[in-house]
Amino acid sequence: MNPVVEGGHGFQAGGGGGGFGPSLVPELPYRAEGTLSIVKTTPLVGSTRPCLKTAEVLTVVEEIPPGNGADVFRPPYAGDEKPYYYVEDLKTELLPSLSPSATVEQHMPTLKAIEERFRKLHLDHKKGVMGRSLRPSEHLKDYQPANTQLFNDAVLRLMMNDPFEEKLPALIQVVQAGIDRIHIIYLGQTWPAGGGHQPGHRILPAFAAVMLDLQDAKEKLREAEFFHGMTCFHVGENTDGLTLWGVDEPRLEERYWSYIIYEDGNRSIKDPYGYIDGGRASDDSYQHITAQAHKGEILATYLMPALKEAWNLEEWRMITNYVDRWVYFGKWTMPDPYAPYDKNPENYGITYGPHKDTGIPIEGEGRFPGYHGTLRDDGQYKSRFVAALWDEYRTKIDGAESEPPFAAIINNLEGETVSGTIELLASAYGIHGVKTVQFRVDGRNIGGPAPRKEAEPIDLQLNKGNLPYQVFWDTTQVVNGEHRLTVVATDNRNNEYESIAVTVYVQN
Repeated sequence: MNPVVEGGHGFQAGGGGGGFGPSLVPELPYRAEGTLSIVKTTPLVGSTRPCLKTAEVLTVVEEIPPGNGADVFRPPYAGDEKPYYYVEDLKTELLPSLSPSATVEQHMPTLKAIEERFRKLHLDHKKGVMGRSLRPSEHLKDYQPANTQLFNDAVLRLMMNDPFEEKLPALIQVVQAGIDRIHIIYLGQTWPAGGGHQPGHRILPAFAAVMLDLQDAKEKLREAEFFHGMTCFHVGENTDGLTLWGVDEPRLEERYWSYIIYEDGNRSIKDPYGYIDGGRASDDSYQHITAQAHKGEILATYLMPALKEAWNLEEWRMITNYVDRWVYFGKWTMPDPYAPYDKNPENYGITYGPHKDTGIPIEGEGRFPGYHGTLRDDGQYKSRFVAALWDEYRTKIDGAESEPPFAAIINNLEGETVSGTIELLASAYGIHGVKTVQFRVDGRNIGGPAPRKEAEPIDLQLNKGNLPYQVFWDTTQVVNGEHRLTVVATDNRNNEYESIAVTVYVQN
């Protein structure tokens, strides 16, 4: 009754994460008094994670609800607070009414399917492995990344131009799921790591808070720093504002190399040097598993800007930056001035990692250079509906017309002394494509626009269509001394971006 976030549960013994308390199961016959929620579950025989098959909530009230219940949402199933939220208070004017293209229509779910999927109770008030185990198998996937397609598709589907009367049954069920989540957040739910990565938890409570104009909920969500977008991403210290994948930890450098060498610890650990995406780029990592979850939720904020009222804006800025990069470029692993693991653990501090005497990272050609630009717009849980909507609307949202591309010189040249003719490499991407990439030295063009580098037969990763731009610079054409190299990317709408400068010293 009135499930709580902290502590145990009375649903089913033997589930992953433990926590079952027989004393939490009410004795029968039971006489209910006041207003409360009684949650009944059925076990999933032979399984510990998940351990539940179904869950239903019976809400006991002291008086008949308005409209015999038709005028109000069911009170939240968790906790002792059981407020009524009224259907008539839905801010339906905030919902977009987009005309789907043939491609979008081909992939969008039906309103009936959304209604039925959300009619079932989303039991999700516990943390970690326990919470994962208690997600009923007929209602949700126990692994949260697998639920994100459902959540994103549902909110986006309600933004299509169906008659409102046809949308309403599905809208009520989706908002109800959001109300439940708002109240478990009030009770302390933060969906921490422990039961797998936890993306996609923001969009449903944000949608409900905005649709019902719940000021306290919107403020709570704006201030929240526990969602996946805040805990698993950061702006790289050496990326000119590019958002990188990776989770911070104490003793970061030590633990990072422990994972790289022994695959021991957090597979999503951030790059301690702030240049590249975290973890091992060579792995089929959680970055790949979770990327599409963020694409869907960010698309929802583009199409329905009011959702940003329930978003942490620092998180939103980071994830919009990251999603564009992932969709149009992929993994970011260059430039990277440090040496890779050479498959010999005994060489830690000698040929790679922080030097055993000085603690300064040992320089090299990069830890994962062959994976730069791979997995572009890939992801384990990819929604075709989201993909079609993104392709249709990303370049049409307010302000998109003037959004510039991004570019960076990816050679490890910073502070180097150079002579003769040297190779310059750059990566560039943008929502409007890339028309030209121009290298410059001290503000003057180096030749004409750079072509793509020709793929080498052995370069299987870069052969996937995301090759860098390349020129050869004759350094004898400038005087000896300090020079600044940049690259200017121009997109198909003539927006320009000039990269952060790389300083080199010419000595001929």
